[in-house]
Amino acid sequence: SDASGKHYFKDGKYFNDQWDIVDNILYIKNSSDAINVNGDCIVVSLYDQKLWLIRNNEILLETGIISGKLSTPTPTGHYSIQNMQSPSTLIGTTYRVYVDYWMPFIGNSYGIHDASWANPDDFSKPSTHYYWGSHGCININPDIMGYIYSNTYIGMDVVIY
Repeated sequence: SDASGKHYFKDGKYFNDQWDIVDNILYIKNSSDAINVNGDCIVVSLYDQKLWLIRNNEILLETGIISGKLSTPTPTGHYSIQNMQSPSTLIGTTYRVYVDYWMPFIGNSYGIHDASWANPDDFSKPSTHYYWGSHGCININPDIMGYIYSNTYIGMDVVIY
């Protein structure tokens, strides 16, 4: 295995070299974390700039993301989807942007949403957030966000490490 977040087959099931989900429990490698996610969750690696969508202990999707820049980092931890809105206008002190899909996981401040203003190629580069990062949200390629939205629900676990 390597640090790229690749998937492997083991006993007929996919697993990731950084985390594993077994019998509804998410285990983060090199951590004592064992989180009961009832088999459904969104896992985000800030180091790899990747998001995985998990339903019924199976990986439905792996995709690149753009997370918060150094001055406005994405918080790490265990959260849950608080609300789902489509469409929505995100309003901050220095911005007002329209998004097709908004899924906040900390109040209405931090969430997962599409980012139509980003270059599609930037979602596959682990360094994009250093120079073109978000205000702390998880930005997703608009071509993929609808699929994530339709396979997510209020209360679904979000684990960011």
